[in-house]
Amino acid sequence: MRTSNRQFATILAGGVALSLCGTAQAAIVQATVGTYGVAGVELNSSGNAKASTADTDVTGFATLVATDFAAGRGGVIQFEVGANATDTVINATYASGAKTLPITFSESFNDQTFTSATPISGSRAALTPLTDDASDDSSLTFGSIGGGEAVRKVGFTLLSRTAGTNGYPISVTVTANLSGGGTQTISNVTIPGGNGTGDTFFAFIAPEGQAITGLAFDVLNETVAGDRRLVIDDLAFSTVPEPSVLGLVSAGLLLGARRRRRRA
Repeated sequence: MRTSNRQFATILAGGVALSLCGTAQAAIVQATVGTYGVAGVELNSSGNAKASTADTDVTGFATLVATDFAAGRGGVIQFEVGANATDTVINATYASGAKTLPITFSESFNDQTFTSATPISGSRAALTPLTDDASDDSSLTFGSIGGGEAVRKVGFTLLSRTAGTNGYPISVTVTANLSGGGTQTISNVTIPGGNGTGDTFFAFIAPEGQAITGLAFDVLNETVAGDRRLVIDDLAFSTVPEPSVLGLVSAGLLLGARRRRRRA
């Protein structure tokens, strides 16, 4: 069990779909699990915002995802397959393989073992590309699940990494893009330098009737110029009926209520 110090940054997301550049070159299949690695995770001591809802702290979120996984409504991607430099899509399966959530990265990524960082579960984590843009450094979008479901809650951990040679400490802003318009952001969070010194948990929850369509990672400050790579582990998601489906259900309920009033 890890005993490293962990940080926590989470927000109640309320806000439009991100248009991603690039075409998927390759896809891997990753079966999700119901366990989120939480050993040693602590609340963020840097004053970053967190939601008031109980299920957005890391232990509460882990419980939530475990429950949803058992009910076939979500899971945890541990990045244990072994992606290579051409992979841009993860097809995350859940509900015993009956459902698939496609996740498209804006650029290719690797899930690999590290000597500079320690994954919170398993032996691998995902490494974003070495980029130095003025805009979003890397991003991902959630594709259509089918069957009338959409992603409403997302949680993940950015791992701290050996200081000095890898751009750490590093500051990052993460933005959740929602189906209802607008964005919600966790801004300027410092991921410390040093293996296991400050792994940071992030969580977003879309408001009722909306879905999370993607995430954007913008590195604002890096110690080594141009090295804006981030190490992501345990990407967890929870699904609900798609907003369009919820709208149809609500409209049907309203119509039924009106008909009952007329008959009365």
